[in-house]
Amino acid sequence: MTLDNWFVSHPEKGRCEKRLYCFPFAGGTASAYREWHGNIPGVEICALQYPGKENRIRENPISDFETLVDNICSAISVKEGVPFAFFGHSLGGKVAFEVAKRLSERGRIVPEYLFISGSRAPHLPARKQIHHLNDNEFVSALAQYGGTPQAVLENQELMKFFLPMIRADFALDETFVSQRESKISVPICTFSGKEDNIAPCEEVMGWSQYTYGAFNSFELEGGHFFLKEHQHFLWEQIGRLMFL
Repeated sequence: MTLDNWFVSHPEKGRCEKRLYCFPFAGGTASAYREWHGNIPGVEICALQYPGKENRIRENPISDFETLVDNICSAISVKEGVPFAFFGHSLGGKVAFEVAKRLSERGRIVPEYLFISGSRAPHLPARKQIHHLNDNEFVSALAQYGGTPQAVLENQELMKFFLPMIRADFALDETFVSQRESKISVPICTFSGKEDNIAPCEEVMGWSQYTYGAFNSFELEGGHFFLKEHQHFLWEQIGRLMFL
């Protein structure tokens, strides 16, 4: 497995002073952050591409959390060169945190900031697990999350192809539990949706226990995918905190 296909980036004109690694939600791809490119001044966006997705469609999904984290750490080490931060939504928030923790344990350069969106604190179990459901029940549950276009959900051929990859992501998210003592020195900023019943605001606030550094939080209108409605606000706050 090569290390240069883990992140999708579009270098901006001129030199970027910093880099933001973006980690997708369960079932998501690097394309989820396509609109982020060029919208945080001075910051290069590098979006994580999970195996089995888009340009990595021929690869098998990784269902083991530790293996996934190890591979991402290796890929980031290859790209070292400018100060960087992490942003992760839902599953991406947990992956981003574990990668930051693993980099610290290895004595590597760690992110200057960790931005976590729509992700319950990792010691809190999923309120409802769906990865084990049969295909019809799983698709119905996906529809309730709101992150998958209805046209895709109703296309049986597409769903037959993509379900194993999406299910693998949800298995990672729903079965991973971290320990409260797993603190890092990296400051954390969280974003949560006031109507999110997947990762309620109070459960997202639990991330305050995972840093020795500063902690900031923002509660925004919307459900689990509130970030789609508040992209400009997220870009503004992330850019501000990255350049403090």
